[in-house]
Amino acid sequence: MQLEEAVLAGVKQHGADDVRVAELLGQLASVIGRLGDVRSERKLLERVLVLKENHFGADAAEMEETLIQVASSSGKANDVLRESLLLDRAITIAEKHHGDKHPCIAVMLDQLAAAWLDLGDPWARVALLQRALDIRKGAFTAAEDDRRHVVDVVQSQVDVAGSLLYVGQLSEAQTHVEDAFSLLAQTSTDSDDSESRTKRRLADELDKLKANIGMVRARRHVIVGGLAAAVVLMLAFILAWLFPSF
Repeated sequence: MQLEEAVLAGVKQHGADDVRVAELLGQLASVIGRLGDVRSERKLLERVLVLKENHFGADAAEMEETLIQVASSSGKANDVLRESLLLDRAITIAEKHHGDKHPCIAVMLDQLAAAWLDLGDPWARVALLQRALDIRKGAFTAAEDDRRHVVDVVQSQVDVAGSLLYVGQLSEAQTHVEDAFSLLAQTSTDSDDSESRTKRRLADELDKLKANIGMVRARRHVIVGGLAAAVVLMLAFILAWLFPSF
């Protein structure tokens, strides 16, 4: 493979610890990852991370992209805890260099939210997705004439609604679904371009969410009604036992 030869040449010319070797290793990791070798991809990216940390510093802006790449490879290797820790670092660096409202942070928050769900904390997912939505709403408000932001905001609302439904917060989920429908209704989905197809897909997802919220509510009513009937029967039985003459 030509890239492997380039890496060996780079190591020979610059030394194994030179940051210029990191760029070649990153390219090789990308190719290997596309071939499906997750273990080797992750190993290479971890080496890239070390080289860049040693050269730029752990909190340097140049670390952000590499941290995201290593986090993604860790997620693919089912090391979700490592993925979440790396994403936390990447978000901290992005906040430092871009501000805490930058759209790139919303993307990382989405990924971190998925990791926290895998780690068994669905409430953390809700909070992270809500923050990502707030960032996207801010970007949309700042560019009201740019309708491309509609898709980002609606997709984020779909994600938040789904996470709220997962933890049983039906009213809040319903609010996000209604807000998303309202925003989507302001744009056209008649054409057959990519953006319109995406909007139609989001509308379908919102319909499914709305239906699922309705089903959960109906089940709750059935359960509550059943419990109430059971309590009434139990009270009647106790009263009959205590006062048989009645």
